[in-house]
Order: sequence, then C-alpha cells, then structure tokens
Amino acid sequence: MWKYLLLSIYVFISFIKADNFECPSETIRPANSFYCYSFNSQLLDFSGANSMCDLQNGTLAYIDSAFTNDVVASKARNLSWDQYWIGATVVKQTMNDATVRIWTWVGTDRYLKYSDWGINEPNPNNKYAVVQTMDFTWKSKSCSENRPFVCSIPIKINLCDDGWTHFNETNSCYKVFYNKNWDDAELVCRAENAHLASIHNENENNFVVDLAKTGIIMEINNTTWIGLHTLSSNTGDVSSYTWTDGSSLDYSNWGVNQPDKGGEACVQLFSDEITYKPFFVKQWNNEACNSVLRNFVCKKKSNLIQK
Repeated sequence: MWKYLLLSIYVFISFIKADNFECPSETIRPANSFYCYSFNSQLLDFSGANSMCDLQNGTLAYIDSAFTNDVVASKARNLSWDQYWIGATVVKQTMNDATVRIWTWVGTDRYLKYSDWGINEPNPNNKYAVVQTMDFTWKSKSCSENRPFVCSIPIKINLCDDGWTHFNETNSCYKVFYNKNWDDAELVCRAENAHLASIHNENENNFVVDLAKTGIIMEINNTTWIGLHTLSSNTGDVSSYTWTDGSSLDYSNWGVNQPDKGGEACVQLFSDEITYKPFFVKQWNNEACNSVLRNFVCKKKSNLIQK
C-alpha cells in the first residue's frame, strides 16, 4: 500500500513548481525530499523525542534513501553529535501463526525500504534506532537511552503566490485589486500571469463574491469586474459573451433583464448590495467598459501544474 501511496505523492510533488515548497525555519530539506528535517539537541529517550517531534507537526526522522541519510548525518556530525534518534522502530506482527519482529517507521505502517545497519545490527533485543555520525550507519538501542534527535516534518506546499487565495474546487488562485476600468483591470491581471476571473458554477460565484465584498450597501460603481465581455454591438445577446481566459461559458448568473441592449459590453458582479437594486447581490450586470469600479478579481491556475 505505502509503495503506491508514495508513488502518488511523488507524482503530485513533481507537478509542483520548484519554488513553492516551504520548510520551517532552522530546518533543512534534502533535494527531492518530501520532508524538512529539524535538529534537536535536547537529550530525550525515544518516546519523549517522538513527542517533541509531534509538537513540530512531524515524527522522528523518516530516512528514505542513502542520500537523505548522508545529508542528515552530515549535519548532525557538524553539530558534534555522536548518535541521534531516528524514527525506525520494531513492531510485532503475526505471520503464518508466528509472531515476527518488523522494523517500521514510527507512527505508520511503512516498512523500512531503506536502511544502513552497522555490523551485527540490528540487535534482536533492541527496538529503536540511532544513526552514528562516525560512519553514518544505524545501531539499535533501547528506548530508555537519552539522545539528541532529528524530526522529519512534511513539506508545506504553497499552492498560490503571496496575497492570492486558493479555491480547491477549481485549483485556481484569486486576488482582489482596486479602482480600474475593465480594460485596465484585465491588463493588471495579465501582468500577474492571470485574467479577470471566469466563473463556472454557483460555488465559484459565491467564492468570488466573498473575496470582493465589503458588507456595505454600495452605489452602482462600487461593484466588481469579472472577465466576461462581448465584442458584439448587440450587448443583449447572451451567446456573444466570452471569458478573457478562453474558458467555456457554461454558467451564468445574470440579474433580471440582463444583459440589456444598452451597448454596455463588460460584466460586473454585484459583490455587495447596491442602493437601487439590493436584490442583485451575487448577480451579474453588463456595464460600460470605461466605468471605474471599486474592485476586480484576477484568477490564475495554482502552482500545482496540471498535465
């Protein structure tokens, strides 16, 4: 099971843009690792050390390769440690009516796919593992010995750039900007590698409203530009409207008698109630493209690259 889960994680991670991993301060991340590693000089037994790792949202170190073992052990050697706890531990399982000891990673059912035991190790009387910085090999120990320890903490993935908000349903990022006409708003979005927001279902419409709203009853121009517009002179023709990001027009939420034929070719979203049409909240209205509205919402794909 874990083999396939780790493969899935690898595929997921490989589709993340390289700059969007985040580790806690004072930790290290070996290249291509899914974990950040913290180094803790406090001398604790295995159980106490793992409890401290839990407070860091991790476990005692998971070591998945010789490369990771070398990187972590080199750092520990530089700290003048001689041995340190990692997360390898023994569990007992019944197989064919016999009880066997199996080395796993603490807190999981993952067997050790990689190990680097020293000569005559592991000792069958011991249930926990340390790494020796002298030669980076592993040695089994009893739980009661006090040692420094290394924790592994799953990497945090930044799905959106700073200031942008992720919406899981669309795997897209959104950000509110202010005080532009429609054309200038689209230019601002494009400078951010985005477009004015396209909206494809009620949930996304509500999400954009929640981002842009103030909670105050507004005048007509205190509304929100979205990415819908028409190049047709017949602005009342719903079928002529398109999204600037090229996505399909598969959802709409027009207000009553909208769009109208007044020559207004761009679309605003009523993210707040307005004084003369309070019932229009969350609905759409076509508006003159040169009107300067209170805000607009840009949308772009997240840093999880879809292939």
